[in-house]
Amino acid sequence: MNCQINKLDLTNQELLNKWDEFVDKSPEGTFYHKSYWLLNNIGSNFKSAQNYEFYYLTDKNNNWIAAFYIPTSKKFGKNFIVMPHMTPFGGVMISPDIHKLTISKKIGNIKEINEIFISKLKEKKLLYYSFSPEHTDMQPFIWNKYITSVRYTYRVNLTDEKVLWSNLQEKTSVNKGNKSNCKIKWGFNEYIETYFELNDKSFNSQSVSNFDNELTKKILTELNKNNNCVIGLVFDENDTPIGGCVLAYDTKRAYYIMGGIDRSNNFGMSYLLWESMLYTKNTLNLNTFDFEGSMIQSIERYFRKFGGDLTPYYSLNNILLVLKNAIKK
Repeated sequence: MNCQINKLDLTNQELLNKWDEFVDKSPEGTFYHKSYWLLNNIGSNFKSAQNYEFYYLTDKNNNWIAAFYIPTSKKFGKNFIVMPHMTPFGGVMISPDIHKLTISKKIGNIKEINEIFISKLKEKKLLYYSFSPEHTDMQPFIWNKYITSVRYTYRVNLTDEKVLWSNLQEKTSVNKGNKSNCKIKWGFNEYIETYFELNDKSFNSQSVSNFDNELTKKILTELNKNNNCVIGLVFDENDTPIGGCVLAYDTKRAYYIMGGIDRSNNFGMSYLLWESMLYTKNTLNLNTFDFEGSMIQSIERYFRKFGGDLTPYYSLNNILLVLKNAIKK
């Protein structure tokens, strides 16, 4: 494969628009790859990305055939690769034209693209980097001595509502929501502050320290400006908000990226998630709902009840962090 690697000028809005168009076209592309998600996502500390480099590969006709970004933070005078705040999926995006090739040519081209990506990864110190579930070829990374691991999310196929309901194990909670005069309201600007108040209460009730709310609000607002984000609130019979969730979406699927509920309510979140899947299907006109990661055992057990397919995605890890986590266990 004869291709050229290009570094994207982050001040060039025309190229950034082209990047975002490529995200929509590529099977690996998610809203987490969008330029406005990334460039507004500047971490306040070393643990989240603070700088970005965007690269795209072109063929002899100057057509884009792949793209990827390198997120970094600086510590001890060195640039370390870390994932952006609230971003589980990154990695290489491949042109649909390559996916249409014969199997052997497709695999060969993707391996070459991965090798180019790896050449850029090696310019920095790796801590952690993850890929979208559609990127499955990790062999070049293994051959280059990277430590790889697998994580999981649940994805629900929304095509047939009867099948969706039959697979649901939270029917009792959903029926309670329907019978209790609860209401689900969708919006964004009018609900964002209320949502974060509910979310903070949910975290505090679990004695969990919340993350960077201001940065989260900023990147969600940018998503909403670009028609990629909505907030759903569930109200009780007294029209008091008792819980909420944030859905982000792209041209392929919607993602449940945040949620919180009054812990005294035993059905509101299940009712809200069911309605979120219906909203995704009937209003957003998308056929896939992604629970965006399910690695905590108690959360996985709950998400499993909504009938999704267990879906793996891969990551690269620093060996020292792997050893540190192993020792903790």
